[in-house]
Amino acid sequence: EWYSWHFPELAKIINDNYLYAKVVKLIKDKSSLKEDSVSELADAIGDEDKAKEIFVAASQSM
Repeated sequence: EWYSWHFPELAKIINDNYLYAKVVKLIKDKSSLKEDSVSELADAIGDEDKAKEIFVAASQSM
């Protein structure tokens, strides 16, 4: 829940609490998320398009 203050866009992309927790554990700090992390995110959530969406949102998030 506190992570949503750091990266509010993520909750709009990932609705499932379990997957949300997995993604937060992988991302940690959104500013350190790199494009090569997309495949790791896709493996964790099982969706390549959502993984790309997370990466784009993280890079544009304030």
